[in-house]
Amino acid sequence: MTSIELPSGEVQLWVVLHHEADVRAAILEKTLSSDELELRERIGPDRARRFTTTRGTLRLLLSRYTGIDAAAIRFRYGPRGKPFLVEPGATIAPAHPRIQFNLSDSSDVVVFGFASDRQIGVDIERVREVERWHAIAKRFYGGEAAKELSKLGDDERRRQFIARWVREEARIKATGQGIWSRESPETVALFYKSFQPAPDYYGAVAGPGSDWIIRLCGTPG
Repeated sequence: MTSIELPSGEVQLWVVLHHEADVRAAILEKTLSSDELELRERIGPDRARRFTTTRGTLRLLLSRYTGIDAAAIRFRYGPRGKPFLVEPGATIAPAHPRIQFNLSDSSDVVVFGFASDRQIGVDIERVREVERWHAIAKRFYGGEAAKELSKLGDDERRRQFIARWVREEARIKATGQGIWSRESPETVALFYKSFQPAPDYYGAVAGPGSDWIIRLCGTPG
């Protein structure tokens, strides 16, 4: 198996389309742990399919970065459910694992992000109409930002609303502390960088410091 180099100062992103990954579902399913299979049994068929695609691909990519067999990958979870890699022989996840990762799923697209030297948050969203967008923008972006959005045409306003939303969500996900941490010093201090994973989607990565770049790696083979 070819290993993937993950240099310091680089966040590598992999884009997967669920409908294309479905053809590998049988292979990806074999990498899932017993507790993941039990969880999958408790959710509906469509969500189960997406769960297999998402979790199986995450295991495959982590295997390529670490050299650990995909089926042997073990996770621990933070207080808000954010997963962390547990190295072989360890009983708990270390404070600073050698591979930090995060993912985001929207409609048919899922993006996986990996870094070696910092915690990251990744968020993507498909551009669409959001109900009560003005009230949401006023609450989370501020009154001036909501006013600026209201001056835009409908199409551009949808795009700018989503572009702002993914930046906010990426910062929250980087800390793994939930929406209540939006205004915490730790979250506010994070930097973000934007990307477009697919047409009519916006994405953002957040992490500490500004000395890092995004590298779009394509689709894992």
